[in-house]
Amino acid sequence: MIRHIVFDKDFVMPSSNKQTYRRILWLKCSGALRCIKNNPGYYEKLKLVEQSYPNGSFNQIELDLPRTYTNLSPGTEEMKNKIAPLRNVLASYVKRNTRIGYLQGMNFLVARLLEIMNEEEAFWMLCQLSESLLPMDYYSNLLGVLIDLKVFHVLLQRKRPKLLKHMEECDPPFTVNLLAFQWFLTIFIHHANLPLETELTIWDMFFIWGDSIIFSVAITLTILMQRDILRAERFDQIYMVCNSFGKNIDRKTFLSHYVGNFKTEEIEKLRAQFRAEEVENIQASDAAPSFM
Repeated sequence: MIRHIVFDKDFVMPSSNKQTYRRILWLKCSGALRCIKNNPGYYEKLKLVEQSYPNGSFNQIELDLPRTYTNLSPGTEEMKNKIAPLRNVLASYVKRNTRIGYLQGMNFLVARLLEIMNEEEAFWMLCQLSESLLPMDYYSNLLGVLIDLKVFHVLLQRKRPKLLKHMEECDPPFTVNLLAFQWFLTIFIHHANLPLETELTIWDMFFIWGDSIIFSVAITLTILMQRDILRAERFDQIYMVCNSFGKNIDRKTFLSHYVGNFKTEEIEKLRAQFRAEEVENIQASDAAPSFM
């Protein structure tokens, strides 16, 4: 039933308490609620596990913690209260999954989750995002993200060839990688600069309809910026448009212009095509003779 929710500009969260409804929605649709029920006490035990060997992820987490809350003054109680649970969740995930570990951008994902739910719930949501909901290699070596950027390029070429041509012909070229890398990595939290309610609506759609909606969202945002991008002639001008335009896209505007969902089969076919090409490139690179 949940997955048949229709989002339009008039859709309102069916609850007097939006945050409670949203929390339950995300936990159920992501599978995190099932993980919590099936693993009682797991997170609390994991927090207590001592790391017996050096891991660069922990150092990077400590560097990124204060960068997550740039609107707060360093050293304040408010900052400390925000950082403590964020550290717990990120460090616990590194201990759970050493293959993926920690990647910059996860801090923004978890910070957003902690505004909606408690530590344990945010931890399992991160597990589901990294290990189930997004394609393989999204956070371990970024291959999944790079593949999705190629898929986005194909879809944007189909939808707005003139716009794509304009961006790629500026000097230096403004590529879709610059436009969408952080969008995909943080599910539109970082560098999109959207109003909070727009951002949360995108996350609602992600958990209800699945990860293929990131392409529809990216296309929608790009189309909304189209007029300003076409007026820009230089790389820095396009960058400024992309960096500042998001604040004007309120929830109603976003939903009114939403391009609709691409078929999952179409997205998966493109992903498989580009994954095969990337694997072939990697194998060819490994097989190349070395003269060092």
